[in-house]
Amino acid sequence: MNRISNQSHKEGSSEFRRFRELTPILDEINIAIDLHSISTGNDIIGIVDRKYLDRSLGFLDVETILVDDIGNTGALTGYILRQGKESYGLECGNHTD
Repeated sequence: MNRISNQSHKEGSSEFRRFRELTPILDEINIAIDLHSISTGNDIIGIVDRKYLDRSLGFLDVETILVDDIGNTGALTGYILRQGKESYGLECGNHTD
């Protein structure tokens, strides 16, 4: 469901329907970790919104942290951040694993 929370053109897709089914649950949680895999390599990469960088350094034990304005994205992490809650991403494993 990557990038689904702000792409209305996908309303007929199964991803969008699943997102709508999960929205009540997502609205109830206080913090989220969005797990992804990567296409090359096996490094674990943290993905953090600028607002929570300092906080994430206390618990994300990874070599690489990507910092961006994730709240503006359509990822589930972005959706949670736009609700005023904490959310982090982890790229952790290869697609082929």
